[in-house]
Amino acid sequence: TDRFNYERFGTVSWKTVIKNLKKFSKLDREQFSLDFHSTLSIFNILDADKVKNLADDLDIDIYFGLVKSPKYFSFLNIPHKGRKYIIKKLKNSVHEIIREMAIQLDTDEYHDLNEEFWTEINRIDRVRNQCFADTYPEMNKIMLISQ
Repeated sequence: TDRFNYERFGTVSWKTVIKNLKKFSKLDREQFSLDFHSTLSIFNILDADKVKNLADDLDIDIYFGLVKSPKYFSFLNIPHKGRKYIIKKLKNSVHEIIREMAIQLDTDEYHDLNEEFWTEINRIDRVRNQCFADTYPEMNKIMLISQ
């Protein structure tokens, strides 16, 4: 997908990743362990349900972590107004792990690094000839309105 290409620019295609996941998910689980370790950031926090659904479809355990560095890509750099919307969305998930994460993310801590965030997004878009606003329209709106 476009989001995978944005987040993992210059790596293998999403199609290749899915092909490999399907192949590895069929391995004998008594001999091999296969887990997802997904790191959530401003880029993919709104897709947590989709990632969990994919893991479930492939019968793979999933663990979520949060981006800590660079801080301007951290969930804690989303201003409170936008963050409350995201937390509410996560709390409505059908997945317990996502609902629990929503509670964990409901904090007053705020990095206030939006200037740094937009400087880096503009640099990435210019260098890679990509567009954050087109790739992540909902998060783009959240980050702009929430300022």
